[in-house]
Amino acid sequence: MQKRDEFDSAGEAIEYISLDQARIVAIRHARENTDLYGRRYRNRELVWEVTSAESDEDYYHISLTFRPAGGFQGEPGVDRISIDKVGQVGFRQVISEPVPKRRCGFRQQVSAWSWSLPSWAPSSY
Repeated sequence: MQKRDEFDSAGEAIEYISLDQARIVAIRHARENTDLYGRRYRNRELVWEVTSAESDEDYYHISLTFRPAGGFQGEPGVDRISIDKVGQVGFRQVISEPVPKRRCGFRQQVSAWSWSLPSWAPSSY
């Protein structure tokens, strides 16, 4: 592949970012734009992790997982961000939100309850 010099309309050389830089741009963009996560997660402290990063001729495609910071138990959400080669976010899509691990609260409550018949009740109950 031959590298060619490209210039913008002002005659300035266009500087392209690397795939590693695109990963940083994606995390920074997600952190600074949490409104897409809805009411449940947009105002919470979140943690992001890059799960995949690919490139084509025009864009870097970055997949991130996100979850609440701290002791979150469950499946993280998935966010996909496409960034052009000069570092501008072109497209973003929240694929899924985090899904907390289900708790068996009912079973724990039932087993925690115990009762016995009063002493005056017949033992045949």
